[in-house]
Amino acid sequence: MNVVERAKELLTDPKQTWKKISTEKAGLPTLTKIYVMPWLLAGAFAAFIGYGFIGMDTGILGIRLKGIDWGFYIGLKLLISTMASIILTTYAVDWFSGKFTGEKNMAASASLVVYAITPLLLANLLRVFPAFAWSGWILGLYSIYLFYLGLNELPIIAAGKRIACTAFFSCVMIICLLLTNLIVGKILGAIFGFGTQGEFGRFGI
Repeated sequence: MNVVERAKELLTDPKQTWKKISTEKAGLPTLTKIYVMPWLLAGAFAAFIGYGFIGMDTGILGIRLKGIDWGFYIGLKLLISTMASIILTTYAVDWFSGKFTGEKNMAASASLVVYAITPLLLANLLRVFPAFAWSGWILGLYSIYLFYLGLNELPIIAAGKRIACTAFFSCVMIICLLLTNLIVGKILGAIFGFGTQGEFGRFGI
């Protein structure tokens, strides 16, 4: 699979791309290896460059977030927390879709989550310029639309429940992203010394 072409197709022609995806049978391990990891590694590297060498002024007490340690911290947190959130969301979608249809389909659930989150994976590249990293959440809103289109093609839930399930699955993804980011951030913050007594104070949490 050409990951760049697949991402481009999802952004420019999502309906036809989902039809193509619906014929594929790749599971979560395969999709993680061939699609998620290349984008995550690219995003983590962008974060390392952005926060390690470019930095960002917080506007508070003249604090500037910049340094090699800071770049490693942000890059690792991005890599670990995003991967964890994708795995958790996939299992959650598979479990809840089984409740809706009476039949689980792990491969379809994995495809739905992995490809729907493509805008967020691409948005991580913006971290090379930390001051604009927040705009990635705006791009990530497109993931909700991809969730809806994916549910039209993948055998997960009944047609009449697609809107409700799109909203629900999107909320699950957001919650998983926030929780994993918080937990991983605290663990890595303690390792890197960015806790309340660390060099960057509360900004490292």
